[in-house]
Amino acid sequence: MKFSLLRWLGILFAALAINAQAAPASGYWLNPAAGGSGFVIEIQGSQMFMAGFLYASSGEATWVASFGPMASPTQYNGSLVTFSGGQTLTGAYKTPTQNPNPVGTIAITFTTDTAATVVWPGGTIPIQRFDIVPGGSSTSQPSTNPQTGWWLNPNEGGRGFGIEVQDGNMYLAGYMYDGFGNPVWYLASGPMASSTLFQGQWQQYGGGPTLSGPYQAPTLVNPNAGSVTVQFVDPATATLTLPNQNQIPLIRYNFGVPSPVLSAFSPASAAPNSLASITGSGIDPTASLAIAVFDSTGYTVNLPLAFASATALKFSVPVYVNLAAKSFSGGTVNLQLTQSKNGATAQSNVISGFGIQPPPAVTAAPGTSTLSLIRANLAEAQKLQTSITGTAQDTPAVETSLSQQVTNLQTLAANVQSVVQQGLSFTLGVVGGANITVDPTNIGEVDTLILSTLQALANPGTGSRKGAEANTNCLGAEASAMALAMTSGGGNIDQLAQALLEAPGTSGACNTADAFTSAYQVFGGAGGTGIGVANEAGATGGTGYASGFALFAAATTNADTALGLNALLATQLAGQTVALQSGIAGVSALTQPLTNQLLANTTGDLNSNVGIAQTIILTVAPPPSSTGPLAVSGTYTGTAYPTSVPCDDGGGNNNGGNSSSIGLVATITTQGNTLSGLLQSSNSNGGGSSFPITGTYNANSSTWSVSINGVSNGGDSVVASGTITGTLLSGTLTDTASAQDGVCAGYVTDGAFALSKQ
Repeated sequence: MKFSLLRWLGILFAALAINAQAAPASGYWLNPAAGGSGFVIEIQGSQMFMAGFLYASSGEATWVASFGPMASPTQYNGSLVTFSGGQTLTGAYKTPTQNPNPVGTIAITFTTDTAATVVWPGGTIPIQRFDIVPGGSSTSQPSTNPQTGWWLNPNEGGRGFGIEVQDGNMYLAGYMYDGFGNPVWYLASGPMASSTLFQGQWQQYGGGPTLSGPYQAPTLVNPNAGSVTVQFVDPATATLTLPNQNQIPLIRYNFGVPSPVLSAFSPASAAPNSLASITGSGIDPTASLAIAVFDSTGYTVNLPLAFASATALKFSVPVYVNLAAKSFSGGTVNLQLTQSKNGATAQSNVISGFGIQPPPAVTAAPGTSTLSLIRANLAEAQKLQTSITGTAQDTPAVETSLSQQVTNLQTLAANVQSVVQQGLSFTLGVVGGANITVDPTNIGEVDTLILSTLQALANPGTGSRKGAEANTNCLGAEASAMALAMTSGGGNIDQLAQALLEAPGTSGACNTADAFTSAYQVFGGAGGTGIGVANEAGATGGTGYASGFALFAAATTNADTALGLNALLATQLAGQTVALQSGIAGVSALTQPLTNQLLANTTGDLNSNVGIAQTIILTVAPPPSSTGPLAVSGTYTGTAYPTSVPCDDGGGNNNGGNSSSIGLVATITTQGNTLSGLLQSSNSNGGGSSFPITGTYNANSSTWSVSINGVSNGGDSVVASGTITGTLLSGTLTDTASAQDGVCAGYVTDGAFALSKQ
């Protein structure tokens, strides 16, 4: 027999059922009944690195370490090791030696995120997360905080630092060696001088509990062993100043995931908001990825990507900001990739010399182009409320989000109009402590960013197109027409902006999913750049240029909604829905982490507009996930149309051509990245079989690979296999099966098959 799964019904949102278990938090842990000693614990992926700070029998502070794989998500078992002969606080670098004999073993069982039991040479003790400030360990901290865990100088292994910040207060422990080569630790703590600066004094403690001895309270033996300053460049990079004023770089210690390696970028220089490509290795496209763009003047911004694979990535080139002049210009920058997954963060090498070209000049009146794009967003949102009716995109979630988007865009359009026509100002919210206010002095910056994006669409560089994509230019003609109007001052920009947003359904240049996705990466990537720069500007108080990027992010993210839905509704692309969803989802998945970061620190119009636009895109094209399509996990059932076969009656005997009616019922359960279930067959002559269904999900290709295998109870062998292309939101399962019993000739039949969620 042969059957096909023609359609998964509806766009489904079911929460993935996750077994409740502890997810141990990284940071400082201690026995609440034994102050003055404790642990710095960090888990990255399935690996743990732990150091216990305690005291030698002579009273000096000392430490032991343990590292290795977790036995389970809540259990660690390992050896306690010591090191000696390494670098002192201010001395020249020395490589330490791991002592050959472990000093004991340690077992840690985590009962919750913040509580555990330790079994080690000191006995069995309870430990819990340490509150630097009352309730600090259980309070959600800003994403701009320095990352909690282990830090080191990448050029000087063997000396490390445990860092944690709670509500603006830092605990900094330095693990190193004294002048005799013995392991020793120092502690500095207190309030941060700013969100990126800590200044304090190293302190030394002594006389506390030994590894296996009874508890005794330690004392502060040296309240000032030297000054310490830590200047954070970003949450994973810093410069530490030692007591002798030597400065060393610090980065987050990566021990749970491999570091990516960047090889080369292309082109050598690029215009703002065009796509640039980077080749490399060790890139995990399912991780949270950001490219850092920075130079020696202090210009730095972390950007989401527009595309990522294991060997390549694309990012939208940001506008270069001359910090001294607080103006847009050109510049030469460095590039570095950060990828985070399962609590582990890894940074690539730095590649230098990438050129950012100056942005174009807009001659149209300041703000008129921005207002036109926002008006076009509003017009398309209102139009889409009707045009999605009766389509696969017509779901309650999309309808509700579109309605809210219309309301938000009406407010945004009115606010921008008040700036352009009346010279007023309005706030988009607060990002990183900076009030994002749009006024006549910065509205023109948004025009510049929009024009840069249009020119990138009209003239895609080598980083934007490759292979078959080079012969297509979806959105190019429409973007060129709007750009010309912005630079010449002529043309109806409102109409041109709306034509741009409708191009996925009207332009022959957009008649393939590849062509649309390539253009969507340019537009979506540019919006992500706006989010990234607004985050950075807000965090550093750069209000001189934060407002323009923030409004640009709101305008382009809402445009993404119109572009994506118009592509999914386009007649010319009707047969390419799965590929379109994958392309849209890919961009959304890459930009979502920074979007969440922005929204976490933002109120007002920016929050509403970016949030609602993202909701629509994530609804119509859920992003690929490393653990499978979580939004559609659940149980599905369906029945095949009855099919007649001129063969066996189910008892193993040839019926000489008599027909039997065969019914097929499947029950399939999806959980994370696995699929399982049963296909049950029966026929009118009493035969029947149950065939197991198994499958796995490949997040990189958004594909379920499914197999169905079994032997019927009548002696007929039946084997089936097939593939669902795309996610479970929509796809086609094409299976082939054959059955024979040695007398009956083989047969193949067709049956339409549809599943729906229970």
